[in-house]
Amino acid sequence: MNKLKLLRTIVASLATMTLASTAWATNIFKEHLDVFDIDYQQGILSLDYKTYTNMSAGVPLNNDDYSPTSNPVIVPLANTYVVPSSAQWSCLGAAGSTVYRLKQQFVSGEMWAGWNTQDVPTGVFVNNKVSLELVQVVSAPQGAKFVLYTTNSFGTPTYLLNTAPGACNDQSMDISTNVHAHSWWAFSAPGSYTLRFRVTGALSAGGTATSSTVDYQFIVQ
Repeated sequence: MNKLKLLRTIVASLATMTLASTAWATNIFKEHLDVFDIDYQQGILSLDYKTYTNMSAGVPLNNDDYSPTSNPVIVPLANTYVVPSSAQWSCLGAAGSTVYRLKQQFVSGEMWAGWNTQDVPTGVFVNNKVSLELVQVVSAPQGAKFVLYTTNSFGTPTYLLNTAPGACNDQSMDISTNVHAHSWWAFSAPGSYTLRFRVTGALSAGGTATSSTVDYQFIVQ
């Protein structure tokens, strides 16, 4: 086998291994997960997962402070949504395009993703708010984007975070303390996304508290 043919074989093998590892990624979270669990304890602002009694069999349960490292959130390919033609949906994607979503409302047996600030004491931060920042898109499928948004009872969207360039490029959102909320989590293409976040807040006593950056992985498969 000549060197060029050997190199091609190795590259093909590595590509197959990469696809296989993505395809076999397992969602250890069943139903309820607070993806952004924001805590303030002993002067330290932190960001991680909050889990509930819905972990996969054999996975230890730790209701607070569960690490996002090596614990990806899986978005099923079956959760497709075709973007409507109305202008209010333009931040989600081009009309007629397909996105893959985790749902805002609870559906038994499906991932229900949200966030909370229930462990952030009242009065610590100015206006009782902290800011969740999307620091960096570490990796994502080429041309793909992530959108976090909510809809009201009339179905009207409010966009919170969006990695796309332009008018919809929202890199941070303010969150009030003592909040537990859920939303739509939309991804424009199959594949693996690694998104880096941190939390900051202006302290009522002066100064600013900032968490460490945390990488979250989402896999659409």
